[in-house]
Amino acid sequence: NQLLPNATHAEQHIHYHHGDEGGAVTHCAKKLVILGAGADAFKTIITHILRSSLHDSSNPILRHVYKNLLDIEQLMAQYFYGFFTGRQAQIKTYLYISWTLWAYLIHREQMLEHGQPSVYDQLRGRDNLQVVTFNYTTLAAQASPTALHFNGNLTDYVDIENKNDLHIDDIHALDLIAFFRERLPQEMSLEGERIAIPVPSFIPPLKLKPVISDSYITTWYRTSEAIRHAGRILILGHSIHANENFFCDMVRANRHAEITLIDRDIDTVSRNLCNTLQLSVGRYTTLTVQGHPARKYDNRITVIQADLNDIDLTPWLDDADNHISQ
Repeated sequence: NQLLPNATHAEQHIHYHHGDEGGAVTHCAKKLVILGAGADAFKTIITHILRSSLHDSSNPILRHVYKNLLDIEQLMAQYFYGFFTGRQAQIKTYLYISWTLWAYLIHREQMLEHGQPSVYDQLRGRDNLQVVTFNYTTLAAQASPTALHFNGNLTDYVDIENKNDLHIDDIHALDLIAFFRERLPQEMSLEGERIAIPVPSFIPPLKLKPVISDSYITTWYRTSEAIRHAGRILILGHSIHANENFFCDMVRANRHAEITLIDRDIDTVSRNLCNTLQLSVGRYTTLTVQGHPARKYDNRITVIQADLNDIDLTPWLDDADNHISQ
């Protein structure tokens, strides 16, 4: 609030995506894992829905609320355009939203209990795959040191005005309060002779990708090469949304890879994936994979409805063909 007093109250909504989360890509790594109203009346309805979510996380109304009302990435995309138009109000609101999200994700990662089982455990120590993650956390990099953060990460941020890359050595030891009180105010200057606008290295889901740092050019090239050479693509908890058409173009360009997508919302991800690959969403065969309902398209694409923690990834990661995973 001290840094950005003009940020509107509406931008304070946070939605944390529990994703199912660089280094060089080698051509031998053909396994790819792609990782992941009226004030009172409105407040009453939202409170009831969120309380209900504790017992029914698959409620379709709850999904609508998450997607259309509490999606912070869509808010970031909306206000990021302020950097193109030069509108100070939009820029300040974007700074408020992005740094709030950054602080929340840092806090959540700092609170994680070590040793808690997760899908990342199945990716750990596998040199024959390339991991690409859409999550901002460091979890994918901890499991696979060569992981590529397609849309940015928590350890880096950028002075978007002066094109300087900035870095935090250890986010797990970071004092968030001290960072916002002491470090960030010194680095940020929105008025006067010196203009400096540090932002988290998050790229909102825009159809046209802005290059806020040269490091993204390298990351996107490596991702493109990994997808192009992949014999199998394993997509974990990522919906292949049309807003990510830059990434979708990369997937569509590989017309021979075996693609497996695992997500709890089989209808949405099937529709998105078929739109991306220009397939008919209704032309599939139903089957069961490890006890979970699944659909098979085009004799090379399988969509499985399951929680990531309920699937053994070994059949996709242990065979002779190499993969890339998200």
